[in-house]
Amino acid sequence: MRKIIMFSLISIAYLMLNACDKWGEDFFDGTLQSTRNLDPEIRSNAEYEGILNGAFHGLKSAGPFGVVDAVPALREIIGDLVNRIEFSNTRTQFDIELVWNRDVNNADIQFTDMIWQSGYQIIQAVNTVIEFYENNEPFADNNSPANINRMLGEAHFMRAYAHFQLSLVFSPPFNSKPNDPGVILLKKPALDARDLKGRVSVREVYEAIVSDLKTAIALLPAEFDGSIHPPAFAARANKNAAMALLARVYFLMGENHWGALNHSYNSGSSTALGLINDLESNNRLKLADDVFEVWSFLGAPFGKSDEAIWAHAFFNPSRGNRMGRFFTRQETGNARFMRQFHLSEQFIERLGWDEVEEAVLDKRYNQLFRRFFPNAENPQNRDPDFQAEYTKPLVWGWKGFALTQNTPILRSPEMYLTRAAILVNQPGEGKAKAMGDINKIRVRAGLEPLSDVNLFSLDDVETEWIKELGFEGLRLNFLQALKMNIGSGGRDGVGAVPHDSPTLYFTIPRREVELNPNLQ
Repeated sequence: MRKIIMFSLISIAYLMLNACDKWGEDFFDGTLQSTRNLDPEIRSNAEYEGILNGAFHGLKSAGPFGVVDAVPALREIIGDLVNRIEFSNTRTQFDIELVWNRDVNNADIQFTDMIWQSGYQIIQAVNTVIEFYENNEPFADNNSPANINRMLGEAHFMRAYAHFQLSLVFSPPFNSKPNDPGVILLKKPALDARDLKGRVSVREVYEAIVSDLKTAIALLPAEFDGSIHPPAFAARANKNAAMALLARVYFLMGENHWGALNHSYNSGSSTALGLINDLESNNRLKLADDVFEVWSFLGAPFGKSDEAIWAHAFFNPSRGNRMGRFFTRQETGNARFMRQFHLSEQFIERLGWDEVEEAVLDKRYNQLFRRFFPNAENPQNRDPDFQAEYTKPLVWGWKGFALTQNTPILRSPEMYLTRAAILVNQPGEGKAKAMGDINKIRVRAGLEPLSDVNLFSLDDVETEWIKELGFEGLRLNFLQALKMNIGSGGRDGVGAVPHDSPTLYFTIPRREVELNPNLQ
């Protein structure tokens, strides 16, 4: 038997259990306190499973946002994809206007504070699971190696994901500033209120992320099997999700981690291309016939489209993925809530969407974007919320409109587009492979495939990246991985900035700094 007392840094605030049968979403409920007592004693593997349930629910956090939805939203907002419109009847909350203004030295932004808390409360929870199974024999219940390995794999995946999401917000890019201060790296649960850590280098954090994901790949099963896995695992990260996330990490880490055309992770090439190639060989890079299906999947509670390598499950609008609220008219009672950001005008022509007749040939434009016109007579062209305030046509993202649907976090198109971005400037077979990947995306969208490899360029890849992954928080990944400048996004008086500009990552929240002497 083992009683665990968790003392939180401010960064792992309100981590708690109220009773032994109170797991899952309720794991992170409660008021802010400096210490949390996990009581009564943890007596079974099932109760450690409960801690994992709590950690997955903690992706959303006990508050309005968590790392799973706040980080993609923040990354989209501070980049160049969107512009802010200040209609008089929109609502502003969580200091999101400070994020838009790239007020990165402001330590009192509510939105970044929620990200910090969410990330570290997840890390604290999964560290508890990892430490126990690394140092103790499993309990008697359901202690098969496959079950314990799955639980450990999930814990390592979640620790990597949380550290990675935090790094995207609070650290400079690895590919140019690996020795700069990163975030706080926690690999053990805090068992003492004085157990406060300082920042480590960006390199050390990313090395830990890579290590955790390699461990997760080795331990996790490839797919959900209802005969041996608990139902919740259907919506959890499996081996394929860990591989896809590591490919995303490697892409951002820079070209030394991209690999070669024929690399295979399973054959010893730990590179972005090695992982993507193996996902394809495993028939895991599937594309849905209809892109709309991916964002409106109707199935079992833990179900998802085959295109989604990992989707996070939501069952309650008050706890649903709210990333879309900044860009999308969500299906809630308050449809106007915070819809402040539309596609920046500079991209309309870039995407070939300046002419509606051309734009409607693309399924993505029809299904996952909305263009509204001022004084539109046709109801289909009329904004249901802001029509009277339009002075020019605006294009909005329409992903994440259904709060209670499972939200895709890692999708097959990202892997194809990542491989294309890596290979597009390689001659011969590499460039042809890149164009083939882009054509998979285009054909699924109802467009004609590109045919002239000599004319195919990085510009084509970037265009498809925006059309396919726009409003998912991945635009900055493309630009920063390739060390491209970040545009203004329509901000007045602001020009393009380098990919590693200090205006793109935020200071640590004030209350963490004030209570942690190692950060002062």
